[in-house]
Amino acid sequence: MPAKSYNQQMIDLKEKYKSAGQKWPARAREVAAWAVYEGHWDQQPKQKIDACAREMAEAFRKNARTDPQGRLRVRTMSAAPRTVINDDGKPEQIWFWDEVDTASHEHNLAAFRARHRDGKEGACSLQNDIASFNENHLQADRSPIEFDFDFTLEPIEETAPA
Repeated sequence: MPAKSYNQQMIDLKEKYKSAGQKWPARAREVAAWAVYEGHWDQQPKQKIDACAREMAEAFRKNARTDPQGRLRVRTMSAAPRTVINDDGKPEQIWFWDEVDTASHEHNLAAFRARHRDGKEGACSLQNDIASFNENHLQADRSPIEFDFDFTLEPIEETAPA
C-alpha cells in the first residue's frame, strides 16, 4: 500500500479529533492544537521551512497600500510562476516573488495572469460547490443558495478613490 499523502494524514488527524469526542465543527487551529498537545503531530525541519514559507508568502500577499490615485489595498508584491528543472531533472512550476514597483513587466504580466486564472477557477469551483449543495443537501424548508457571479455589478468602494 502506498504511503499516505501529507494531506491525507491531516484528514486522518481530523478524524481522530472527532473520534476523541472533541467539539465539531471546529476551527483548523483547534484541531491543530489538539493534535500537537496530544502528540499526534510534530514538525520535521522541512515542515518548519514549509510553514515559514507559507507564512512569508501570506505576508507578501497581504502587504498593500493605497496608490497615488486613491485605490485601496493595492498589493505591493506579486508572485509569478516559472517552470524550472528540479533536482530530479523534471520540470516543476515554482513561484517567485518581486515588488510590483520594481519587477519587470514580464514578471507582473505573468503574476496578473495567474491571479486572473485563479479568480476564474475559484468562481467556477464556488459555482460547483453551491450547485452540489443545493442539489444534494438542501433541506425542503430552505431556499437554494444563490450568488450572482457578474462582478461588474459589485460595489466598488474598495477600488474607487476615497
